[in-house]
Amino acid sequence: GGFPMLRWQQTFNIGYVPNNVVPKVFMAVALDLRDDPNGIHPRTKLDVGYRLSRSGLAVAYGQQVEFQGPIVQNVAYSSGSQ
Repeated sequence: GGFPMLRWQQTFNIGYVPNNVVPKVFMAVALDLRDDPNGIHPRTKLDVGYRLSRSGLAVAYGQQVEFQGPIVQNVAYSSGSQ
């Protein structure tokens, strides 16, 4: 679907947050947690909460915790896709 492109655009086409455009913004990716092929919201809320808490600790409180990754290096589209 269009979610990967939407998420990319939400990072101001940089591919990750925080970045130099939005230094105090973070997000938790949960596409890998989808367990219902017809749903967009993962049922594993604790996993999402854990990811968000790590981001908050790093971005809001400056704690040295791992909270990003993997980070996309490049993207290629084939004709007719998007």
